[in-house]
Amino acid sequence: MSRGAFEFSNTSEGFENAKAWMLELAAKNDKKQIVLGLEPTGHYRFALAAWMISSGISVV
Repeated sequence: MSRGAFEFSNTSEGFENAKAWMLELAAKNDKKQIVLGLEPTGHYRFALAAWMISSGISVV
């Protein structure tokens, strides 16, 4: 569980940082799978979702 928001840029580097953060949280909490939930509140989610899916992260 995270105690706050994780801020990252809408770039490949930012997405890499977000994925690393999610993997770290999963490992700390003994989780084997990550499912990223995104709210449809703007166009920024499209690039992030496509990148995460191509990197093996499930997106809903």
